[in-house]
Amino acid sequence: MSEITKDRTNALRTEPFARLFFYRQNEDFQVALYLLILLNLNEDEVSGIKWDDIDFQKRQIRIKDGEVSLTSDICNFLYEFRTRKLVEYYEKGILNHFCYVCSDANGNRISGDRLSKDFKSYLELYGYESLTPQEIHSTFPEYLYKNDMVTKIIRMYLENSRIQLR
Repeated sequence: MSEITKDRTNALRTEPFARLFFYRQNEDFQVALYLLILLNLNEDEVSGIKWDDIDFQKRQIRIKDGEVSLTSDICNFLYEFRTRKLVEYYEKGILNHFCYVCSDANGNRISGDRLSKDFKSYLELYGYESLTPQEIHSTFPEYLYKNDMVTKIIRMYLENSRIQLR
């Protein structure tokens, strides 16, 4: 692993990343960012995912080119997130507006361009160019799984979530 890759990987797991991840105004973007990093999906694939595309039993997400397997941690995270969002939207009487994992506060899809722009601006904050798919695939997930960071990220997200079950 090159030093540049190590530095980039380190930037994604630091406290500033956690702050950006947990305290953005739109919780749906957090799920998109999480999927983009951990599953190595491109922006178009992430922005087009519907809840129906996630098979929680088989732990897979259907995308244009096939299916992507989910670890149990990621699957549990998405299931918990969906449950909390559905309860929140049901209580507000706008359940049908929430169709996509990546949607804004009004339930409108977040475009691939917007997602890409948001992700790139985060990396630019730290002076990095966008990670290549190879860098994400070969370094970031491996580090997370070896050090149990996936579970920690999920736990921190749920503890800091503004969505509360009643």
